[in-house]
Amino acid sequence: MLKRNKRDYGKIAVTLTAIAFIVLTVQADPAQKIANALCTIYCQVIIYVARPLATAVFIYGGVLYVYSADDPGGRKKAKSVCVNAIVGLIIIAVAKSAINTIASSFGGSVSCNCS
Repeated sequence: MLKRNKRDYGKIAVTLTAIAFIVLTVQADPAQKIANALCTIYCQVIIYVARPLATAVFIYGGVLYVYSADDPGGRKKAKSVCVNAIVGLIIIAVAKSAINTIASSFGGSVSCNCS
């Protein structure tokens, strides 16, 4: 299996940012550039990184809860981990409508289709 470290993710983020910048410089309307940049960030980062990460954290909290059956402090920590993961998933779910709202406030119109 391919191992990745923090530097690899940084390189991927820089590459995606550079690609988005190149694509966005072709367009003339700055509001549309901002809207498309937000959509690109949403599709590349939030959908493919944050959602699986939040799900993994929720599963970790569940496992932590199961294995700390006799320890009240461990159960409290596990509940906190699960609640934070759920809050993260809710933020991810709301992010798409927030992007559309921000884009429309700039005068742009964008539809984030992450396929």
